[in-house]
Amino acid sequence: MTSAQGNRPAVIQLLFLAASPPDMIRVSIGEEQQAMQKELAGSPIEFIARPAVRRNDLADLALDNRGPVMIHFSGHCNIDGSLVLADDDARGGSTRSMDGLLWTI
Repeated sequence: MTSAQGNRPAVIQLLFLAASPPDMIRVSIGEEQQAMQKELAGSPIEFIARPAVRRNDLADLALDNRGPVMIHFSGHCNIDGSLVLADDDARGGSTRSMDGLLWTI
């Protein structure tokens, strides 16, 4: 895949969503984000991080008309596969199915 400006590779967006509500077991989001950024340095992948994503943040992401090509989620999920996101009061418990998340974005 090349850009319209010549032989330079087109930029691919990777949206890194993460949530580790304080009332749950800590997830090493910072370390994971840093490792991914290091690995992707110099590549045609634009790394966009949203490290404390809340349910209401998904609407803002949906308004960004560029839309990510890839999504990586770091955090917790329930047994049914729904993601655990922090509520606006920063407590865990707000959930969103992956299908719902992808449809929103």
